[in-house]
Formats: sequence, structure tokens, C-alpha cells
Amino acid sequence: MAQLKLRYDGRVAVISEEIQGLQGQVSRFKRERDTFRHMLEGAQRTIADLKASSGRESRSSGSNVDEVQANNIVIL
Repeated sequence: MAQLKLRYDGRVAVISEEIQGLQGQVSRFKRERDTFRHMLEGAQRTIADLKASSGRESRSSGSNVDEVQANNIVIL
């Protein structure tokens, strides 16, 4: 009976370590997700700003659409 308890305790310890490792990974992935979400939001704002400014520029100065697209690519 004592041997069975030792084996059980060993398995519980191993599983507990695995759970702690997985919880660490989950925390890291959540931080990465949040970081990527903020990056995406920033990129979307930049794109919206560029579209808004290119619309104003094309109306006022007749700028070339290819130039604006090239600038967008360089910025991203």
C-alpha cells in the first residue's frame, strides 16, 4: 500500500509541474496576444490616417495614387 501511495504522489508531483509549466505558457501567450492586438490597432490607425490624408492630398494637389501606396508600404 505504501508503494502505491509513493507512486501516486510521484505522478501527482509530475502532473503539478506540468500544470505550472502550462500556466506559464498560457500567461506568455496572453501577453503576446495583447502585444499583437496593440500592434494591430496601431497599424489600423496608421492606415486610417494615411487613407484620410491621401484623400485630402489627392483632392487638393492631385497626387499620384501609386506614390501614396508606395508610402503606405514603406511605413508598414
